[in-house]
Amino acid sequence: MNLSRSQGWSSVTRVGPIALILLLTWLVYGEAYQWDYFQYDDEDLIKNNPVLAGGLNLASISYAFVQVQPFAMPMVWLSYLLDVSLTGTHSAAVYHVSNVLYHMVNTLLVYQLVGLLGQSQRVAWLTAALFALHPQHVEAVAWIMERKELVAFLFGILAVLAYVRWLKAEKSPGWRWLAVACYLLSLLAKPQWITLPFLLLLLDGWPLGRTREGWQRLVGEKWPFFALTVIFSLITTFYFSNRNMLVGLEEITLESRLLAALHGVIQQLAKTFWPQDLAVIYPSIGHLLNWQELVGGTAILLGVSGLVWWGYRRGYPWWAVGWLWYLGSLFPTLGLVNGGTIVGMADRWNYLPHVLFFLALARGSEGLLTHPLWKKGVMAGVGVVVAAMTLVSQQQAHLWRSSESLWISTLEASQPWPNPHVHWLLGNHYLDTQRRVQALPHLLLAYQQAPAESLFVESLLVYFLQEGQHEQALVLLESLLNNPRTTPEQLMSVGESLLTAGLAQQAVTVFTLALRQPPRFYTPAFANAMLSFSRALFLNGEKNTAFQALGFYLNGMNRLEEHCQQARQRVKEETLGAEVVRWCEGKGR
Repeated sequence: MNLSRSQGWSSVTRVGPIALILLLTWLVYGEAYQWDYFQYDDEDLIKNNPVLAGGLNLASISYAFVQVQPFAMPMVWLSYLLDVSLTGTHSAAVYHVSNVLYHMVNTLLVYQLVGLLGQSQRVAWLTAALFALHPQHVEAVAWIMERKELVAFLFGILAVLAYVRWLKAEKSPGWRWLAVACYLLSLLAKPQWITLPFLLLLLDGWPLGRTREGWQRLVGEKWPFFALTVIFSLITTFYFSNRNMLVGLEEITLESRLLAALHGVIQQLAKTFWPQDLAVIYPSIGHLLNWQELVGGTAILLGVSGLVWWGYRRGYPWWAVGWLWYLGSLFPTLGLVNGGTIVGMADRWNYLPHVLFFLALARGSEGLLTHPLWKKGVMAGVGVVVAAMTLVSQQQAHLWRSSESLWISTLEASQPWPNPHVHWLLGNHYLDTQRRVQALPHLLLAYQQAPAESLFVESLLVYFLQEGQHEQALVLLESLLNNPRTTPEQLMSVGESLLTAGLAQQAVTVFTLALRQPPRFYTPAFANAMLSFSRALFLNGEKNTAFQALGFYLNGMNRLEEHCQQARQRVKEETLGAEVVRWCEGKGR
């Protein structure tokens, strides 16, 4: 194992180059403290989360390990709680600045890893600079809820560092189990590093040079890593399956998945070299591609792989390792095992794949410096690339100042493909900011581009109800009720809107479907829907049934005092209001 190239690094020569990278990083993200919560999920999961506002305590720590929305990520929740405890503030500014600091720490660790792997300071600096400043990484840094990328990377890269230290320390068991522990913590943030044991095998090949030990031995020594990979793969599959989030081949065909995956790899590779038209949500177009594009995409990947193999045979192993690391770490995100989307790409998913890919680029460019004719050109080219990335990343980061600017830029970047989900999000943003006239065209486009998506039907239906356009709303209601993907939560929302619009009969029908199966645990949404259901029944002339539903709401969930207070505020019907009084004074039926 030859790691001699990094010998001779001094602390003095390290400080200046890495300080420059950190300075450029701050130039990109320096306005982070001014950014707001992102409409997509920051507001619901972070801003309006009372548990986070309290900081670290026994209750919040317990919450971090039992909360499974959007999925289990206890290390990420703990990082938010730590922010609040250290600053005493539950605000977007704190979370954004903290994300930037995580990114800076990750950059330092990349720099350290490249040096530990025996590469020169120039290679380490260029790898870290590309990692810190690449525009595709802005999304992972600027999006508060995507801190899971940053935290998973932090512990994942620490696991790799500990693994290399284990080899340099002549396999001292302490370093090995530290690597395993860091891998576990990374998976508890996000299973992005699920392919880590395979990535370690790549490092064994180059630059660690351990192939002479035999692949059987190299695989065998990594059994704790493989065990965690299997365990978390099963947990993730069970979680998505149990929540009906895995989509079968009858709904999204294998052809569509392969097309989306190939398109995703090629597009993300292209944006690595030319980061233009970046989008926070890319269009889902796997079903719009065809076999000709599948063949073309396959040819491109085979061509790149052929060049990499040629380089490997010519004595340039870093090309093969960088390429395989890129594909291997990107694989879990491509949607082949589908969770309901066929997008196949996102900028934030490149945060891990870029590490060894950038190392390969940096190592290859260093080889050109040995030729006098190329040296000045290469150094000038590196300077231009770093400056250009800083400028483009700064512009990309500036878009995160508001959700509206992000959605508009995303729609522009999506052309010519339809992007109904972003139209829907922009329409809802306009509704939230009281710009209803601007909202309607985007809600209509979302529905027209994806009429089978129940979420888009629900939003347009509710809009028409609020505008008093009942005829259009009832047409959409029939479509929503016949849609197998309609959720109880969507039906509850529509039921509330029908009740507000005075359509009690339709509200009863919708609430009956929504409340057919009570949740296993108490949820405010279900409780509120039950109260509205009792009002709808009463207004529809079904008084006895209304009283039964009201009684179930008031006393059936062991929250009598809380529900009595809410019912007194919301029930306006005189007779039903009297029933509330009887229940709440202990005289209920």
